[in-house]
Amino acid sequence: NASSTPATISLTIEPDFASTPVAGPAGLALAFDGKDDIVSIPLTDSLLAAASAPSLTVEARFRVTGVVGPAVATLVDSGAYFLGWNAAAGLSFRVEGFEVSTFDSFDDSMWHHVVGVKNGEQRTLSLYVDGKLVAEKSLPTIHEMSPVASGLTIGCTSASEFVIESSCFAGEIDDVRVCMVALGALDAESHYEGTVTTNECVVELLMNDGYSSAP
Repeated sequence: NASSTPATISLTIEPDFASTPVAGPAGLALAFDGKDDIVSIPLTDSLLAAASAPSLTVEARFRVTGVVGPAVATLVDSGAYFLGWNAAAGLSFRVEGFEVSTFDSFDDSMWHHVVGVKNGEQRTLSLYVDGKLVAEKSLPTIHEMSPVASGLTIGCTSASEFVIESSCFAGEIDDVRVCMVALGALDAESHYEGTVTTNECVVELLMNDGYSSAP
């Protein structure tokens, strides 16, 4: 596992972000308007390490309040990996050119938990929703991701510091984690139920009373 040195992170919320958090399954969540709301985390050594790690887990809780079915909508994006909606394939997890998809929008106004996993040892890409495996594919080779040139965004994708409005998510997002480990089926179920089984996360944003960690 890659080691990292703690760093001071500047977390920016822009522009005109909802000033009042909304209630989630437990604690609070951030509300996104589907137009230009975005959380941006600048590039760090840890994010670079995660982008090239043999194994990776990206997860979040979400509730859709707008339209995601016919469009792209972002939960978490780093350039090297993407968790969100693909216009043709529904809720998806993509690692560079490889993708697993649900073919479902989950736009039922209910809270859901999604986990995307790249397992370098087993050479698989997996997607779990609400603790259940919904999609999995084999990777042709042990695929190491390319380092990203920008940081992490939540709620929208950005390019050259400009928000790509067509990528913005309408709803609430909570419990975002990026971890340099491949969670298994039992771990995904435990995280869905609220019990975290790993401490190897480079990003952990629980949206509760200002808590965040991005070493």
